[in-house]
Amino acid sequence: MIAHYPPHYKQFQCIAGKCPDSCCIGWDVVVDPASAAAYEKESAPIGEHIRSVLRKDEDGDFVFSKKANGNCPFLNRQNLCEIQCHLGEKALCDTCRCFPRITQEYEGLIEHDLSITCPEAARMLFSLRPWELQLTAISNDTSAVIADPQLQKLLSQREQLFASFKDISQPAVGQISACLRLSCQWEQRTFAKDVPCSSTSCLQFLTGCSILQPQWRSILNRSLAGTYSPENLLDSTLDKEIRAFAWDFLYRHYLQGISDDMASLRVQMMAFAVLSVLTIICHDNDTPGARTDLWRQFVKEIEYDAENLTLLEETLCTDPEFSCGALAAALELLQEKPTDFDRRNV
Repeated sequence: MIAHYPPHYKQFQCIAGKCPDSCCIGWDVVVDPASAAAYEKESAPIGEHIRSVLRKDEDGDFVFSKKANGNCPFLNRQNLCEIQCHLGEKALCDTCRCFPRITQEYEGLIEHDLSITCPEAARMLFSLRPWELQLTAISNDTSAVIADPQLQKLLSQREQLFASFKDISQPAVGQISACLRLSCQWEQRTFAKDVPCSSTSCLQFLTGCSILQPQWRSILNRSLAGTYSPENLLDSTLDKEIRAFAWDFLYRHYLQGISDDMASLRVQMMAFAVLSVLTIICHDNDTPGARTDLWRQFVKEIEYDAENLTLLEETLCTDPEFSCGALAAALELLQEKPTDFDRRNV
């Protein structure tokens, strides 16, 4: 088995109570069966509280019932976990012990990553310089190889896409446009020079999705009502953020194309995500907190919600407004003539 790690993976440490957000808010915490069985037998005083909020959901999974405000019932006022405080880290369920560490397994390959819904993981990712966007491959078996030819092909393609984000000879949005063209060529998908998709279309799609957090709804409403300010794109660190986000998105998603022969759809999804966040940056001048929160919010709201993610995939496959050509044209417009991107009155 070969294991892949991003450059910042092994340096990650949870900052616990110092975290500006919390992975204990707004989620259904799924409890693995072994932990659920241990909680049923827990004799410490907190055991009774654990059992009172442990239930099975409609999918048959054990979960902790969220409080009315959406918080995990064990999140205390110091933003710390009461289970860990009383019973130690060993008593945490798999979800809480591992997050934001995530893994994806393929034949002969396991890929490790850190979810950027975690503020500290996001900070570490966006601090990487383009030439540091490089995976580390580790194997305990020196003879380990990836035998599946389709997986080999996708890995080779992904490396070519990765290389574009390390190439700073042109802006990141231009590199993403080139990635769209290249991925369509690989799958012999039609790539037409379409009319650029509009900023309004991106925002309307996002507002039509299920909204998980009130903060996200406020951001979208302000963006729809806001004044278009392309000068917001001139921040020198934005290009670096785009490269890191695009690289990490394709790291998580591109190989999933092995199941449906639509790896190019993952490039399309990444391009839409980047265009959507840039649209918000151009229209919302009042977003509180760091700009990296916008990337995190997009992942939370769209990528981590099954219904929203399915809706995005279906829309990208059927709506000409979001074709690969339309997304590429919009990105090129942002690169060459950003003042022309806002088409809310068209």
